[in-house]
Amino acid sequence: MGKGHSAGQGSRPLPQPLPGLILEPSIINAEPLDEFIREIADWILRIAGGRAKIGILTDSRTGKRLNLPVLCETSLLKSSDYFLQTILIYVSNLMWPFKTASSSHQHSRVHYAHTKLIDSFHSGPGSQKIRVTTDEKTGVVKEYLNVYSPKRKVDWRISVNAETPAPKPTTNATHTRRKDRITYTHQAFQIDLTQVMPSHSSTSKVDPSNPQGYLHELEVEFRDPRELMRLAAMRGGDGESGYGYDELVRVFVNNVHILVRNAL
Repeated sequence: MGKGHSAGQGSRPLPQPLPGLILEPSIINAEPLDEFIREIADWILRIAGGRAKIGILTDSRTGKRLNLPVLCETSLLKSSDYFLQTILIYVSNLMWPFKTASSSHQHSRVHYAHTKLIDSFHSGPGSQKIRVTTDEKTGVVKEYLNVYSPKRKVDWRISVNAETPAPKPTTNATHTRRKDRITYTHQAFQIDLTQVMPSHSSTSKVDPSNPQGYLHELEVEFRDPRELMRLAAMRGGDGESGYGYDELVRVFVNNVHILVRNAL
């Protein structure tokens, strides 16, 4: 190295835009919707509503996390060969509500709530299951889309709840579970961190590694599915005139990506 040079001076400087130049998003001054976002937006529109749960996609044949020949995040066709294993996930910087409450914060604030719920499950007509939850409607997950993230420690799944109001059952519950939940709300979305404490019967098996049977769930959810569907109704079949709907889905996926990439 010559006299007076530092280790970084020999590298080529990054090109800088011309002074005053404002870059347009493309040659036609429009930004094409990412195919991954489009796939998720189309899928949610077909099913209606959406919630993302974060965990690890496990191959049911090996009991280990999936190992697919792909280099980046991808959605998967529905299959019974893999399932999402919910795990305890520590996410850094969960002090958002307190940081955004500062008078110097210039963006949308994050709000915080802590609730404790009890679910009781009852047998309904046919094969239906009825869930009675304090302050919640009944719901049963019927569709999901798995997303495999090979460069991250966790994967995620988008699921849909079909909610149907029903009278409170008079039969005894088949089982119950307690839920201790912390909720962060931000704009059109909410993030739920839930510790689930299922009940055990005398015949149920107990996992030696988790004798209390606690499960931990991290979910991202649209706060108002009706508004999502209102915007979706304005969207053409080719995605045209659907900026509001597609933008909501894009920010929804962005929130999931922030959590997945900060999971420890």
